[in-house]
Amino acid sequence: MSASSTETARPLSVHAATPLRRPLAFKIWFYWTVAAKITGTVLFLRGHHTLAPFVFFSGAPWLLWQFLVPTSHGFGPAIRRFRTDRLEIWLTIDDGPDPATTPRVLDLLDQHRARATFFLIGENAARHPALVVEILRRGHTLGNHTHTHPHGTYWGALPSATGAQMDNCDAAIRAVGAPSPRWFRPPVGLKSLSLHPQLAKRGLELVLWSARGYDTQTRDPDAAVRRIRHSLTPGAIILAHESGPPGSPRVEVIARLLARLTADGYRCVIPSAESLERT
Repeated sequence: MSASSTETARPLSVHAATPLRRPLAFKIWFYWTVAAKITGTVLFLRGHHTLAPFVFFSGAPWLLWQFLVPTSHGFGPAIRRFRTDRLEIWLTIDDGPDPATTPRVLDLLDQHRARATFFLIGENAARHPALVVEILRRGHTLGNHTHTHPHGTYWGALPSATGAQMDNCDAAIRAVGAPSPRWFRPPVGLKSLSLHPQLAKRGLELVLWSARGYDTQTRDPDAAVRRIRHSLTPGAIILAHESGPPGSPRVEVIARLLARLTADGYRCVIPSAESLERT
C-alpha cells in the first residue's frame, strides 16, 4: 500500500469540544441582573416603591427607559402632540379637583380665554363633585388620572389593579353626571407592560406631553415657565399640576404660564381627535 493511500485511510482525529467561555463583561452583567431583580423585588415588597424599579431594571437599561421616561415609545402608542398650523397648544392640568386650587385655576383660564383638560384623580372627584361639574360648565374637558394616584406602584401593578384604577376613576367621574373620559394619563406618566392592553379594553387613549416645567419639583415658578417655553412649539401638549403640598407654586406656575402664552400669541385649545399624533 502506498504512503498516500495510507494517509487517506487514516481516520480523522476527534478533538474534545472547546468549552464556551463567556467574556468577563457578560458575567458581570449576568450576575448584576440577577442580583438587581432579587434586590428590586425585596425593596418593592418592603415598601420602597420608588427605588425598586431603578434597581430591578438596572441590568436592562432599555426596559428601565421604557418604564420611567414618559417620552419613550417601547410599550405602545401615546399622544404627545397634535397637528396645527396655528399658535395653539393643549394645556393639561393634573391631580385635581381641589377646592384650594381648582376655583383659582378656572378663573385664570377664564381670564385668558383658555381651554384646558383636567386629568382628575378619582378620589378627589368623588370628594368634590361640584368642582367636576364646574370644570365642565366652564368649557373644559376631563381626563382619567387613576383613582388613587399610586405613583410608587403603578409601574408594576398587575393587569387587574391597572384596570381597576381606570374603572374606579371613571365611575367617580360618571357619578356626577359627567361623560366617561376618553383620555388617560398614568401617575407621573409611568408606563407598564399591562397598561396598553387595559387601555385598549376600555377604548382609552394614553395622553402624555411634550413640554413640562417640573412644577412638582421646583419652588421657582419662573424657572418652570422657562423650561416649558424652551420646549414649546405649535401643537405641544403642556403638563401642569394644580394640587400640591402647602407652599407649592403650582398655581402660580399656571398663572405665569398663561400670561406668557398670551404675550407670545399662543392659544390654549382642546384639539380635535383627528389632529392628535399617535406615536
